[in-house]
Amino acid sequence: ITLTPGTSHCFVAVYGTIPTSVTEQNQSQTFSVYPNPVNERLIVQSSLLSKAINFTLSDAIGKTIMQGTLSVEKNYVEMNKLSTGLYFLSLGENTKNSFRVIKN
Repeated sequence: ITLTPGTSHCFVAVYGTIPTSVTEQNQSQTFSVYPNPVNERLIVQSSLLSKAINFTLSDAIGKTIMQGTLSVEKNYVEMNKLSTGLYFLSLGENTKNSFRVIKN
């Protein structure tokens, strides 16, 4: 900063880059989904589950069949009343955690 005596003007020079945003990085969660194929009860397990996450179960054409919340290390999704076929289980808000599940 340069200030000239007797004036109210100053000059500020900034060198380098100034960050204009903050990026948050979340720890990647690892899930186990079993048994697959499933007959009655699907188990969704994660030792890294630190907070509740939402799940969506969709059929082969994308219709939402079931939604809920997973909140503990080992969760159960009841599938005994569903028809035989292919389903997709999406975990959390990001679709990177998506699993194909076969119902016998």
